[in-house]
Amino acid sequence: MSKTIRAGAAALIALSSVVGLSQVALAQAPGDPQAGLQLARQWCAECHVISRDQTRAPNAGVPTWPNIADDPGTTEFRLRAFFQTPHQNMPNIALSRQQTDDLITYILSLKRR
Repeated sequence: MSKTIRAGAAALIALSSVVGLSQVALAQAPGDPQAGLQLARQWCAECHVISRDQTRAPNAGVPTWPNIADDPGTTEFRLRAFFQTPHQNMPNIALSRQQTDDLITYILSLKRR
């Protein structure tokens, strides 16, 4: 095997291990899911289905949190970006870093395994 191929293979192995480790880190959101649930009940349940046992959507035009959680593209990173961006038709709630962590962790806890 040439030096170039060996170097490329070593780089690929290193990259794949970093990607694998980042996936593990993303799977472990830093918040408290129970605190996130309490925040969701207080601020979000007026419009959103926030749990799997909720049978009726308060506002049929908004996404349900279980559906968001089950979307394969939903990650901690994407949820964090969402919460940091203003959205039309949503109240402008200023979340602390801890509240954001808690809500993200709660939403990710709804993901079907």
